[in-house]
Amino acid sequence: MKQKGLWLSLFCVTLLLERVVGQCTSSVERQVCGAGNLEQQACTSNGCCYEASREPKCFINVEAVNPAQALTILQELPTPPAIENVDAVKRVASQVGARVDTSVSDSIEERALTFGTSSLLGLTLNFPVCPVNVPICHRTKCNSLNPLSESNPLICYQDPRCCFDKDLYVHKAIFGQQYMSDAPVCHYGPTSSRYVDITRLIVPWNPFYQEAVIKIFDSVFNNAINYQQQAVCAFTVAISVIAKQCGWESITKKECQLVGCCYDDTRKYCAYPQQ
Repeated sequence: MKQKGLWLSLFCVTLLLERVVGQCTSSVERQVCGAGNLEQQACTSNGCCYEASREPKCFINVEAVNPAQALTILQELPTPPAIENVDAVKRVASQVGARVDTSVSDSIEERALTFGTSSLLGLTLNFPVCPVNVPICHRTKCNSLNPLSESNPLICYQDPRCCFDKDLYVHKAIFGQQYMSDAPVCHYGPTSSRYVDITRLIVPWNPFYQEAVIKIFDSVFNNAINYQQQAVCAFTVAISVIAKQCGWESITKKECQLVGCCYDDTRKYCAYPQQ
């Protein structure tokens, strides 16, 4: 497979677990593997690369994540229960003024009931997909008061704003917690106050509702009831040349809105709301 750039100091990227067992390659910028001071035998037995000419001598082989090993790690994680219906979500859609016709309703149900993620070996695992594809160097730890959120998806997902990066979790389990400069596994995804307001109406919360809530959010964000937000964003877009950038360079319009900011379609620019 084509190797992805993973070096945080060189690129700001979103981590993808698409690695196969391969040859060690020495990068201009090495990422320490494990404790970093391992002897050659211990280093290579952990799937790391060893080369003594410069520090760190023991460094990460970004092509050496074994799919079977990764799958074993993932299967040990607790995952959210599947949901049986989305009636609670449909009721909330009506409450907040979302336009939910039959086709949208069916789409919400289909998305919520079959939502899973493809990972290694093409298998579908019971993990919600984060609707905001936050690059690693832009991530902020979510549910930070509970350290278990970094290793337990159920704790991480208790906050509807949180996303659990299962692929980063696998890399940290193999290469050490310092992998990717201590980037958080449980990180903030959608943080818009409107999104949060919608999720708080759904009790009990299940992270598999997240995709359905995004459908509702899309409708509410752009309808007439949300006139205040529309007015703020219209003003922000008008002065976007001087407005502070929100998010990252490749952020999409939907992601921009989900983090509570305003998107200028003409300039393809996400800006913090200006009052």
